[in-house]
Amino acid sequence: SFQNIHKIAFNFRSLDKKYDLGVPLKKPYKRRKESLYDQIDRLLEYRHALIHRTQINLDYGTKELEKDIEDVKQAFIRVYKYICTLNGWIPKSYVI
Repeated sequence: SFQNIHKIAFNFRSLDKKYDLGVPLKKPYKRRKESLYDQIDRLLEYRHALIHRTQINLDYGTKELEKDIEDVKQAFIRVYKYICTLNGWIPKSYVI
């Protein structure tokens, strides 16, 4: 499931125990209290509430969206580098 970070992490661990997505995503990020893992969980919950319960967070605007997009990009980069490191691969340049 792409809609639940816990299931995503579980599915990666099911492939191989060494793939623990919590490792790169739970590390501190920009001195924030919320980890990227928790942030993705929150964003997926926002999505779920919007799609399935038609709930809209009126406090969530363009500024928050832009910040979250950048943070999700950082999460992708962290996971990519983590998987490369675990497998001894050299990370390639990427554009997100």
